[in-house]
Amino acid sequence: NLINADEWYEKAISDKLNSKDICITFDDNLKCQFDIALPVLEEFNLTAFWFIYTSPFEGIKEKIEIYRYFRFSEFNSIEFFYESFYSTLWKSKFETEAREKLKAYEPTEFLKHFSFYSAQDKEFRFIRDHVLKVDKYYEIMDQMILESDMDIDEVSKKLWNNESEVTHLEKAGHIIGLHSHTHPTEIKHLSIENQKLEYQKNQTKLTQIIGKKIKTVSHPCNSYDSHTLEILRGMNVNFGFRANMEDGFHSELEYPRLDHAHLMDKI
Repeated sequence: NLINADEWYEKAISDKLNSKDICITFDDNLKCQFDIALPVLEEFNLTAFWFIYTSPFEGIKEKIEIYRYFRFSEFNSIEFFYESFYSTLWKSKFETEAREKLKAYEPTEFLKHFSFYSAQDKEFRFIRDHVLKVDKYYEIMDQMILESDMDIDEVSKKLWNNESEVTHLEKAGHIIGLHSHTHPTEIKHLSIENQKLEYQKNQTKLTQIIGKKIKTVSHPCNSYDSHTLEILRGMNVNFGFRANMEDGFHSELEYPRLDHAHLMDKI
């Protein structure tokens, strides 16, 4: 039973959802979603949830999206990107440290509830998030981009929706939700104060854009902890979405989601 975002919202907050009620969600405020997916939704008279991180509205070129665009636009396949990434890493000053920390990698356990990731995807994410972490990962990726022909300034202009496009979505009946301010890949590892700042800045900016308090959230990269949930409840966020269908999470801020990769496999 595919339903509009507002109907799903009302059912969720009144505890009237049934097991067949589903909705559509989008994360990250990407321009391609507005250009490609929105016309399809309009064709079927459907609305969706749009979970938006807000630092790009301040002119910040968030590297998570720059790097994603780089991976898929500058290489013939993701396998070619991984080959180049490891070549750069193993020639860098981080080689010895990375090889040592990689010994702790357990492929059968890491991201085991995200079966749509390939073995290469999982290893890359382990190295990114648990071996290199933010600053060292950025240094490797920035070096790769420096050696390419990609113009970050030009790319940035076409990656994210602007404020008027977000306003258009809200006026068309779509629901705008929180997705942090800068989209950390591991929010749960931030201090409580920094977690609070991520979501307070996010809510303040989105409220300014659409003129309404934001009541929904999706957790970036499925990362959150009990402190995150407490912060969101303190901000009067009514419900939120996880990033997978893993069992064992039943709070109003942990609704499961089926990734589009799984959906495409089923189709």
